[in-house]
Amino acid sequence: MPAAKLTIAAAFTIIRGGKIDRNARLREVALESLFITGGSGFVGRRLLAAIDPGRFGELRWLSRDPAGRAPRTAPVPARAVRGDINVPESYRALLDPGVTVLHLAAATGKAGPALQRRVNVDGTRTLLQECARAGVRRVLHVSSIAAKFPEKKHYPYARAKEEGEALVRASGLPHVILRPTIVAGPGSPVLAGLGRLASLPVLPVFGDGRTRVQPLHVDELVRMMLAVLAGDRFRGETLEIGGASIVTIEDLLLRLRRLLGRHGRRVIHLPLRPLMPLLAAVEKLLGGRLPLSAGQLYSFRYDGVAENRAPREHLEPRWGDIDAMLADSLAHE
Repeated sequence: MPAAKLTIAAAFTIIRGGKIDRNARLREVALESLFITGGSGFVGRRLLAAIDPGRFGELRWLSRDPAGRAPRTAPVPARAVRGDINVPESYRALLDPGVTVLHLAAATGKAGPALQRRVNVDGTRTLLQECARAGVRRVLHVSSIAAKFPEKKHYPYARAKEEGEALVRASGLPHVILRPTIVAGPGSPVLAGLGRLASLPVLPVFGDGRTRVQPLHVDELVRMMLAVLAGDRFRGETLEIGGASIVTIEDLLLRLRRLLGRHGRRVIHLPLRPLMPLLAAVEKLLGGRLPLSAGQLYSFRYDGVAENRAPREHLEPRWGDIDAMLADSLAHE
């Protein structure tokens, strides 16, 4: 936090009758501002609703539709702008030395390669250049556990997230990178796709179904981001964030299947390696209309669990019941 800034007039009002006027003192403290990209997205909306009114002096967020999907009432003085991360003129005025940047804006895993590159790579580069120019205090960059998958040939999202991380590390700005696992909760894009897969008459499982996943509720991710901000963990770390339970991908799908009312374990295992290029070809024709993209099949091949976890107790997950987490996600479909 920056040092407190007091005017001479304020200094006289703080001490009254030999007693400290704490309210006056707090009013004069120069609080940092928070600039959020992707404020109207799945995670951004939950973050905006959870921010402590006393934590930040001003809340600023960039969105393609800030008025439509962000919380109707901001928890702190707020400035929302409609803009594009690749058009710095649309948000340059919101960046200054008193700002911490929380970079959430991203194209999702089912977006095409061109959009992935434009948003997750070029957009991140443009934002970082503007941050350096404005001298912002620090940057919290939200990436994905997929960035560490050893193979990404058919997964432009994972490749773009990996490149975005590299840009943050090379920026010279005080930063921390968070890699959440599968993010569950109301409106989760990943859970929506897995739910459609689990609701099929016969459940297709790609590969042996033994890869491990570690779903994380969106509210836990929000709490962890706020904890990182409060703890000032901006030392260039990359922290992997996951939920309390680790299950196999097949178990996750079967849990979703039961919650969706599909009875029985009607499972068919499909060969993973030959299906990836085939699905990639079909994906080019059908766009995002498939339940999962070819790249998302890598979650059936590589573990998506948090290994480089933050040692701080307040970053540990609290949502211990995985079925309750999944039910909460499906109830808001």
